[in-house]
Amino acid sequence: MKSRAIQTGFFAVACTMAAVQTQAAPVDFSNLVEQVSPAVVSVNVVKKMTQEELLQQQIPEILKRFFGNQVIIPQQQAPQEKTAYGSAFFISKDGYLLTNHHVVEDASKVTIMFNDRRELDATVVGSDERTDVALLKVNGTNFPSLRAGNVDQLRVGEPVLAIGSPFGFDYSASAGIVSAKMRNMMGETSVPFIQTDVALNPGNSGGALVDSRGALIGINTAIISKSGGNNGIGFAIPIAMVQDVVTKLVADGKVTRGYLGVAIGDVDNELAKVYKRKEGALIVDISADTPASKYGLKRGDLIYAIYGKAVKDRTSLQNTIASFKPEEKIVLQVERDRKDIDLNIVL
Repeated sequence: MKSRAIQTGFFAVACTMAAVQTQAAPVDFSNLVEQVSPAVVSVNVVKKMTQEELLQQQIPEILKRFFGNQVIIPQQQAPQEKTAYGSAFFISKDGYLLTNHHVVEDASKVTIMFNDRRELDATVVGSDERTDVALLKVNGTNFPSLRAGNVDQLRVGEPVLAIGSPFGFDYSASAGIVSAKMRNMMGETSVPFIQTDVALNPGNSGGALVDSRGALIGINTAIISKSGGNNGIGFAIPIAMVQDVVTKLVADGKVTRGYLGVAIGDVDNELAKVYKRKEGALIVDISADTPASKYGLKRGDLIYAIYGKAVKDRTSLQNTIASFKPEEKIVLQVERDRKDIDLNIVL
């Protein structure tokens, strides 16, 4: 028994040593930062202050304490300007950059700054509030740019790197992992966000999220935090969605989307017993005088594919429909009364 106890003890020690030896070494991002950071810039924006912001400036602090914000200021002042900051990155050598819509919204002037302190005025080519994507352009050539990665191949748990200008501190890098994919944030259903645990702060908006190979996988756009700081959950717009928006902004300066005219839901466990499939977008309601009503969609229809491409859920349907232009013809694969039918619809 004594000998067996010694052997058991030795086995436990050996297992512990093996665990220590096989523990993964920390990921070194230094080479990746050197590779990616030249394509990332700071964005300085001049905006006109809103009426509410002007009132906040005008109300004396002592009145705020007693009356809150319900103080009426009789005189009107001329609109004033404020400065804001964010991040952006080059996607082409001829001067196109991506940032967030909310970074440059209502901007009267946009300036980008490189890590060598050079500054260039930027033009807002176009901006899309729905996806929170904006396209900028500066004059020049041979800018360092990022190459797009494949979000479909991105795995949960994979290391990622964010570079931006949190609180105006240029070229700050923070690392983490992919926490989830296809995440809807705060009821938002139009963007299948990449969720990360990367530390993000004000100023990181519009910065690049890259994978361990240096490929661009998303635009950092938001963080949910109870503290108001980086102790929270970060979200990035997938580059695959951004590419479609960029194509439309370059062509037209704005984004137009196909419209179907339906209210939709997902297939839960109970509905999966009624339908032949566990995935798809369920038609809950149809608006009058819309393509859906005109071309024969019905409540209870389950859209499971468009042109043979699978529709997994309502977000998948919304994004696919939005990728088409108005007046385009599409073919929906629909399950109705447990039978599969095709519907031709002009958006």
